[in-house]
Amino acid sequence: TAKQGHLSPCFSIVEMLNVIYKEEMVFDAENYDDENNDTCIVSKGHAGLAIYALLLDMGILSEEEFFSFAKFDSILGEHPDRNKVPTVKASTGSLGHGLPIAVGMATGYISKKMRNRVFVIMGDGEANEGAVWEAALMADRLNLYNLVCIVDNNHSESFSPYLADKFKAFGWDVTVVDDGNNVNALR
Repeated sequence: TAKQGHLSPCFSIVEMLNVIYKEEMVFDAENYDDENNDTCIVSKGHAGLAIYALLLDMGILSEEEFFSFAKFDSILGEHPDRNKVPTVKASTGSLGHGLPIAVGMATGYISKKMRNRVFVIMGDGEANEGAVWEAALMADRLNLYNLVCIVDNNHSESFSPYLADKFKAFGWDVTVVDDGNNVNALR
């Protein structure tokens, strides 16, 4: 109804979001602001509509809020705004910022001796941003065992087919999933 939005990035992460939020994260949808909830940052903010659909499905957004997407007075813009959208901890859309923010959050949780995990979903195009690799290196150096980065490598932007090798070179444990829309493979 909005006649705008980035549908391709949304469709490429729907299954990822469902597995993360509904199966992997410690996340109480009725108490979504609980400090003990895990966090998921969708760095590829172009996929905001996928987040909103998940929040609708989980009962966090109403149908009225969901169908107000991209309207002038809506809380749901094309890119998620942490000051408006429930559960969103980072305003994203400018590529390359999600992983650095996640590194900071994961570090904070460890320093507070909290058990929270931080998941971040980034797109392959973001791999062209230097801040991503600085954050990846820092995460390894800080031994951020509570950080999970998922790269949606849909080959739509990246000039490098070697993203898994690059993350391995930066000290990360890497698992490659050939079909990111296959729920069993994601699990």
